[in-house]
Amino acid sequence: MDFSVYDALGDTTNKLYKQVQAGKLLDPREARANKQTREEFRRTILQWQKEELSGYDAPYHDDMSQEQVELNLDISLLEAKIMAVTPPQGYINAPYYYFPEELDELFEAGKLDRKLDPRIEAYRRVGFPHELVKRIEEFKAEEKK
Repeated sequence: MDFSVYDALGDTTNKLYKQVQAGKLLDPREARANKQTREEFRRTILQWQKEELSGYDAPYHDDMSQEQVELNLDISLLEAKIMAVTPPQGYINAPYYYFPEELDELFEAGKLDRKLDPRIEAYRRVGFPHELVKRIEEFKAEEKK
C-alpha cells in the first residue's frame, strides 16, 4: 500500500508494519477486517500524520545550530519536490489504498468522478500520458508471453 498521501516523512509505513505484526492493528485488506477495524487503522494513520506534520509548525529554536537549520530546510524542500512530482493517482506499482468508507465519503462529497476514480488502474484513467500507457501495455504483453 502506498501511504504517501498520509506519510510526509516516510516513517508511517514502518510504524504501521510494526503495529500490524504485533497484532495491535489489523491490516484493512485482510478478509476479517470490518468497518470498525478499518476506521481504527485510518484514525491511527491520521493521528500519526497530525503529530508528524505538527513539527513543521514549530519555529526554529535559538539553540539550534546553523547546520541543523539548513538541514531542516533542505529536508523540507526535498519532501516538497518529491510530493510535487508524485502523480495524483499514485504510482502504478503502489496505488493509493482507499478505505471503503473513504470511497463513500468521496462519492458523497462529489469528488469521485471517472477521471480520478481510484477503482480504475492509474494508467487507464483519463489524463495519464499516452506514451506511458503504450509502454506499460507493451510490457504487460511481454510478461504474458
